[in-house]
Amino acid sequence: MSALFGINEMRWRFDCFLCGNRWEEEHRHLEKHHFVFCEESKKEGRPMVDCYECKHHEIYTPIMGDMVGNRG
Repeated sequence: MSALFGINEMRWRFDCFLCGNRWEEEHRHLEKHHFVFCEESKKEGRPMVDCYECKHHEIYTPIMGDMVGNRG
């Protein structure tokens, strides 16, 4: 519904350097513990997650997100 009003949700893009998997996550779907260098009560800074494709094969690859959307 926010797209109707021209508001882009904040999204993060993750690119796996190991397997080449690329995906986007909305800011609201990420948990506080994904954000590095932030206070416990806020989701600030940049998120770091493991590639879900590599993790499926028991390879843990931490990937820093790049912002592709902004707050409306």
